[in-house]
Amino acid sequence: MPAARANKLTNLSCATWECINSFAAWLSALGTILITGLALWLSVKDRMVNVKAVLSLGLVAGNDPRLLDTPVYALSITNVGPRPVTVTNHYWYLPFVKGLVVLLPQMDPELGGLCSRLPFEITDGKEGHAFYPCDFFSKLDEPEKFLFHKNPLTAWLRIHFFKVRIATTIGKRVKVTVQRPVRQKLWRTYRESRPQGERP
Repeated sequence: MPAARANKLTNLSCATWECINSFAAWLSALGTILITGLALWLSVKDRMVNVKAVLSLGLVAGNDPRLLDTPVYALSITNVGPRPVTVTNHYWYLPFVKGLVVLLPQMDPELGGLCSRLPFEITDGKEGHAFYPCDFFSKLDEPEKFLFHKNPLTAWLRIHFFKVRIATTIGKRVKVTVQRPVRQKLWRTYRESRPQGERP
């Protein structure tokens, strides 16, 4: 009886090790797949364009370079990836307007000198900027063709739903995050620009 029990234990022990050995091959194969996938992802990641862009409210120096006292719309473009990116321009998409709209804040006599000159290259962690004076959009030659349409409803839709994209030399257009205070200020500026009896 004891001999039979010992035999049984030996067989169970052998069966257990055989089971572990069979799993070892599967684990080795799985590890190889994971390592290969990780290496492929890292190689692709280094070639990816990773740019963050935000349109926000800001302050820049006016007549006194020591004071940040001039409110502006600030477009900030930051490269947060290892691949250098060359920015060629930025475009506006407006409801009820066909095609793209290009504006050149670099030509503004007041703030143009603070804008990054196009085209510009940004490497990992570097930034580029464009600044619009707060009255820039109301002082366009034909503001009704851009955001400040004569029809208040059309103006409201354009201000609250316009989009901005960054153009790069590799063909990728980067989405710009438009912060809510920007749209709120634009709408307030539009209302104030209307005659007293026509304000929405």
